[in-house]
Amino acid sequence: KPPVPVRPEGPWEIVRFADADALYVCLLPDTPLPGEQRRPVHIQLPHRAFVYDVRAKQALGQTDAVETTLAPGQPQIYALLPYDVRKITVKPAAEVAAGADLPVDVALDLAPSRRCARHCIRIELAGPDGRTLRHYAQNVVTGRPAVRTTIPLAVNDPAGRWTIRATDVATGRANQAAFTVTPAASD
Repeated sequence: KPPVPVRPEGPWEIVRFADADALYVCLLPDTPLPGEQRRPVHIQLPHRAFVYDVRAKQALGQTDAVETTLAPGQPQIYALLPYDVRKITVKPAAEVAAGADLPVDVALDLAPSRRCARHCIRIELAGPDGRTLRHYAQNVVTGRPAVRTTIPLAVNDPAGRWTIRATDVATGRANQAAFTVTPAASD
């Protein structure tokens, strides 16, 4: 009996990863046979949970089954959590000088309130021109609903209004906030 039954049966690999109270279910349809196309399936999950389609960044609600369409070679990843992540908040310092560390607080609003499974929060910064600066991106892994991190800014970063975005990778919940970078202090 497969740990995650999928109907109708097909040629796919099913992988599960448990991390405390969180369970991740991954399905990878094998290479298609000639003429094989996308097909609708019913995935019976191991238990009822708050389910999120990780790749689509979409909440599927509290359920024990998923109706979806699998396409050959395109993985599906589902996060099963014992709580709903209602929202995420990100709060940077209001103002920071170029060359200084930017303190950032991130919080997950969980319901019902329970202990928090491990989450990966993706942090990204955009400069005054609105372009995302990849060299400032970081992943923060935490087992708590609130975490603080710092991002060291370069001395030659442009002054102006910047944006920070935080995304919970498992649920797709995201939020952003603005902060101001002032010119670096001169010696």
